[in-house]
Amino acid sequence: MINGGWKTYFGHENNCKTAKLVMWDRKKFLFETLVTPVILYGCEVWGCSIFRESWKNIEQIQKRFITYSLKIKSNTPYPILLIEVGLSPIKSLAMTRLLLYKHKLNNIGDHRLPKLALNSSQNHLRLKRGWYKDTRA
Repeated sequence: MINGGWKTYFGHENNCKTAKLVMWDRKKFLFETLVTPVILYGCEVWGCSIFRESWKNIEQIQKRFITYSLKIKSNTPYPILLIEVGLSPIKSLAMTRLLLYKHKLNNIGDHRLPKLALNSSQNHLRLKRGWYKDTRA
């Protein structure tokens, strides 16, 4: 996801240069519409299992976008940049999508494939941790 995010970001920057697009609100809209979905693709599956360092690398894409587009020093703290431009951290967006997906899974029938896969993976994790107890008497 990180490599795909960087490729999409640089493509976004090149297209903005080619089109001579300098208006922040339009560049921000295009970033949120084109780059962020590439970064978040499949985060419902991998979002809980990546390390803090990986999240930092993912957030660097958005930080670079902000600092480069607004010509701000790169040592400006990321949370301040986000507050100033009104963007959310990528990790927050990913966790929101993950929670919405989990909520959706909890509300579907037990016979549906996504629910069966979730239950199976949870049982596998319980077995791996050694505290699984089969309740299907």
